[in-house]
Amino acid sequence: MERKLWTPGGDVPVGKRDSGAPAPAGADEAHAGPHHDHGVPPELTEEQVAEIRAALEQLKQIPVEELILNEINTLAQVAQLHLQPGELDQSRLAIDAVRALTAAAGDRFPPELHAQLDELMSQLQLAYVQVASAARGDAGAPGGDAGGSSEA
Repeated sequence: MERKLWTPGGDVPVGKRDSGAPAPAGADEAHAGPHHDHGVPPELTEEQVAEIRAALEQLKQIPVEELILNEINTLAQVAQLHLQPGELDQSRLAIDAVRALTAAAGDRFPPELHAQLDELMSQLQLAYVQVASAARGDAGAPGGDAGGSSEA
């Protein structure tokens, strides 16, 4: 059985192939992706495959909850960076993503972390409303919505 590695440009056969052996059926289509157009060899060496496997094994050792927290942190920072007129759609999308990741984690986070995440969401939403209100010219008016939810 031929080993393949999935890539965005298509499956890439890995391992050594006899130089005289014909290419597997469909191999040309599998290498038609963007990686082939940039002069990257369509096949990976055993060393490259070993490096990928080692990286994947390291990634596998990280608890998913930790990865989710890292993404929440990154997205919260992105939301703050886009808290300015003309960029509020980007901020809102990041805030929505923070909310979705927090909800997806469910009760896997300890209660004290949930409290911190709730506070983070409140701060992001309040800042969003303040910037959106100021952009509309009614900075003192209550209301607005960061992310389509009335939750604070």
